[in-house]
Amino acid sequence: MGRFRDNIEAPFPRAKADTFFAGQLAEKRFQLGPNPSGVGQKRGISHGNLRVGFVDDDQADENFTAYVTLPDDGAVVGPIDLPFELTCELPILVKVRPDSAPAADRHVIATVSIPPLKHRWSATRRVVLPPPGPPVVAVTIPQWVHSLTCCEVDAVVTLFDATGAPLCSLIGPFKDWPRPRLATIMATSFDTPVPVLLSYES
Repeated sequence: MGRFRDNIEAPFPRAKADTFFAGQLAEKRFQLGPNPSGVGQKRGISHGNLRVGFVDDDQADENFTAYVTLPDDGAVVGPIDLPFELTCELPILVKVRPDSAPAADRHVIATVSIPPLKHRWSATRRVVLPPPGPPVVAVTIPQWVHSLTCCEVDAVVTLFDATGAPLCSLIGPFKDWPRPRLATIMATSFDTPVPVLLSYES
């Protein structure tokens, strides 16, 4: 028990910040939590509350995209929009980059707390489904997505498996529709673009 407590409470990076300079497209990496070496062998995996956003709540005009690599070094949550908050295993690696060159310097901070805190928001990604062509244009559903929200009133979004077989449909503005695990693509027959909110946790 003493060794386990030492592993959990040992000092490790709980916050890291970096600057995205105006006019530059660059990726920043934030490694948070215990030293990754030995995790799962000499050291247990703990859980924490990860938050990534802008210093002083200075929301950027440009969209910033993040990818979170979990301790198994294979599961990646992303792309997700900043700011975000989620509960995950530690240690984690967060990669952040702007979708377009920022007009001004943007300061991004990543923090982790143990034990996990109550969520104030979850990890989300907003995508826009184009109206049908022909042909119908399908958009890929990332593997990390747990639920979907159709944000257009009366619009219908259909979810398909990898073979193109329809699984189910959701009608806007229905919120937090659970994503069938076989669902890999989505499309709409609505005559205007349909925004859909993808969520890691509903």
